[in-house]
Amino acid sequence: MATAFGRKLCCDLIQTHFGDLVQKVVKELAYRGPLALQDIARFSGLNAAALKSSILVLVQHSCVQAFKVEHEGVGTAPARTSTSYVAISDNILHRMRFPKFLMVVREELGEEAESLVEGLLEHGRLTLEQIIQRTAAKAGKAEGQLAKEVKETFRSLVEAHFIERCPAAEPSLQPKDAQEPPKKVPRGAAKVRGPILDAQDAGAEVIQRILRAASASETERFQLPITMVTLSDPALANDLVDSAPTGQKRKHETLKMDSKTAAAVDEKEVLWRVNYEEFLRKLRHQTCVEMVKTRIDTGAAAILSAMLQVTRKQETSARQHYSVPLSMDAIVQAVRSSPEGQHMPLERIRGVVSQLAADGIGYLSRSGERAGPSDGGNSYAISILLENKS
Repeated sequence: MATAFGRKLCCDLIQTHFGDLVQKVVKELAYRGPLALQDIARFSGLNAAALKSSILVLVQHSCVQAFKVEHEGVGTAPARTSTSYVAISDNILHRMRFPKFLMVVREELGEEAESLVEGLLEHGRLTLEQIIQRTAAKAGKAEGQLAKEVKETFRSLVEAHFIERCPAAEPSLQPKDAQEPPKKVPRGAAKVRGPILDAQDAGAEVIQRILRAASASETERFQLPITMVTLSDPALANDLVDSAPTGQKRKHETLKMDSKTAAAVDEKEVLWRVNYEEFLRKLRHQTCVEMVKTRIDTGAAAILSAMLQVTRKQETSARQHYSVPLSMDAIVQAVRSSPEGQHMPLERIRGVVSQLAADGIGYLSRSGERAGPSDGGNSYAISILLENKS
């Protein structure tokens, strides 16, 4: 949850990027917590048209997330469901880092990828069809001339996890366990209609619960459109379509038609956005490597970079403190697989790892002893918060 300064900065950023009306909505959500639409209107003083437009802009740019909460009925009354909105302060603050995000993607994937990401940052979320249209209009060429090239760039961004499918529009937030002891509700919260669940929910916890409910699985987030799967593996594309919950095998003609329908939906309706978490992870890794390069040498930086690269897929959050542990054998293999370390002597690698794990340095943390040298000796986890070390 943002601090008082962070909330003010969120409001200032939204005002600069989207104007005063949109800023009024963010201000109420940032300072009051989750609110229903009627409460936002009451507190902000916006009319229905201005409020709807502002909410759409904020949702489009992943600054606000809608969610549903089921309320128990009173007496014999049935349960009811209401929709509320919460400001995602982290995403708002990430807007200051957009130039760095573009620099990262340009260095890794080139100018075409940078242009595609720039379009998503500018518009918030787009379909693949809209991305192709934007690229063609910018280049002054027909869509057909650039479609294949754009799709290849798009594929590289998805595979690098720089872009992802958008989360659920209105996830359902399950009520907290009724057996939990009630928590003190902040003064004034009882006057607000909508799902103010408790004092803790009004803060960071409710935001995390909402984001978890909205997010898809790792596979779904980075699933390529069917047309791209078809180009690389037609059999796999047919399997994806055939795995739909129909309960019966389709005929060949129906399968073809379903494939075309699914492809059209993928390109015309599925929305994509920039994955801020991956860019934050890249920036943190770069900071770690540069710090080791400055304080030790380029060889140590190359070893740390190789370790970060091989443990990347096991990171569950850009904010986690430690990587998964690696044995010495795994570290040597990772270093030897990198361009900078392919000719690095074994003793040099072992010496640097010991230096990075030494007391007083702490860039690596020993994760316990293994059975013996044949198993690779110690395991080491990277302290990903080493940028805070003196």
